[in-house]
Amino acid sequence: MYSFLHKFFSATETSYAGLSDVFCMLNQPVLLSDGQKWRFRLACGLASGRKFIFADEYCCELDRITASVISYNIHKFARRTGVSFILASSHQDVLADLQPDVLVMKELSGPTNVIYKHSKWDGKRR
Repeated sequence: MYSFLHKFFSATETSYAGLSDVFCMLNQPVLLSDGQKWRFRLACGLASGRKFIFADEYCCELDRITASVISYNIHKFARRTGVSFILASSHQDVLADLQPDVLVMKELSGPTNVIYKHSKWDGKRR
């Protein structure tokens, strides 16, 4: 059978983006669900070869289990390729799987906190 996604992406990119199931592989992007369309756009970013990938509302259209799996895959992809991801999200549940090097936390009101993974954080707000 012909796979629409394999025309544009390698098996690695579709797997990292969570698009390797049969339904996704055999359908055109217009027929995908909102979450699958989001993962399709993520696969586009992974396949772009760019050193920086930006995503606003990261994983917001995904169920929390899928968001966790995708986040872990993004972490592995970033470590393997050296690509930097700049992600904005209101969901903190993906942090353990993403394991970011730098975390910027901005509450609705109040100061912004910047936390670096590889340095001691002194507890002071920046």
